[in-house]
Amino acid sequence: MNTLFLLSFSLVALLGAEDPAPATAKPATKGKVLLLENDRVLEGDIELVGDRYKIKRTIGETWLPTNNVVRLCPSMDDAYLFLRSRTNLEDADERLKLVSWCVRYGLKERALEEAAAAVQLRPEHAPSIRLMTHLKSSIDQDQLRKEINTVVVSDEAPTVLPIEVANDSLSMFATRIQPILMNTCATCHSTGKGGNFKLQRVYGLAKPNTKNLQQNLAAVLSQVNLQQPDSSPFLGKALTLHGGATKAPIKGRESETYKLLEDWVRMTTVRHAIAQGDSIPSAFAEEKAGVKSTKPTTPLKEKEGEKEANPFDPEVFNKLFNPMKEK
Repeated sequence: MNTLFLLSFSLVALLGAEDPAPATAKPATKGKVLLLENDRVLEGDIELVGDRYKIKRTIGETWLPTNNVVRLCPSMDDAYLFLRSRTNLEDADERLKLVSWCVRYGLKERALEEAAAAVQLRPEHAPSIRLMTHLKSSIDQDQLRKEINTVVVSDEAPTVLPIEVANDSLSMFATRIQPILMNTCATCHSTGKGGNFKLQRVYGLAKPNTKNLQQNLAAVLSQVNLQQPDSSPFLGKALTLHGGATKAPIKGRESETYKLLEDWVRMTTVRHAIAQGDSIPSAFAEEKAGVKSTKPTTPLKEKEGEKEANPFDPEVFNKLFNPMKEK
């Protein structure tokens, strides 16, 4: 009997030795995201050195004790998955906390997933529904901007402007004229519904798209009459019904918006004529007072035999554009 007991015990011990308990996985020693105890994160090239983490960034290095750290992760998404594993997924409020964390660190798609789950847990909870709707709209807008601003690499030659444009004219176009086009014309002319006059969508000036700016400038210049600027289709179309619209893009000649367009066309054509050494175009013959312009047909000279007057000088500029105001 004792012999049988000893054999059975030895067999159990042998089987146990062949199937040892799995060892605990060692924590990562390198990663990109450091998840802290307060659920905030630090990003960079991170390495565990002794009992501290070294975080290398473009602006220098930071050292952090391991007792302040919950986990070192390879990516922000991995940090999210770790936090999610510690969350009560049956609690809508806990889900909303994850939403807040994801939004803070730029994980909008993950935030939308958690917001949708929170709405499933509480279908009548209006704040959760509003949050989910807002996140979906924000993601859709981001995708639309990405599609619009994506530059397709091709063998096409860059847009060539039909005339040389002075720096001040270019600056005015970028900051004043192009925003008008985006507000009044782009709905049709950037979607293929505006015939040959085609515009590229541009959003704000924080990060200007040079390619789109140049294409829009070229499109507008193609509608400017250099010899008779006041007859330019660019100005005429701004005041007339076209393309099936129920009203003109701009209300009338006295509106501030139209005056900006008119001033820009005037500046651009006169600057071009001066740069080319051509005669100043007899532009905008009909002045507000009904008096025909008496603009000179050649560039102004300071004196006979001397160099041309600086066209950027206020006095010269007024003589070019407002001859009736000469002293």
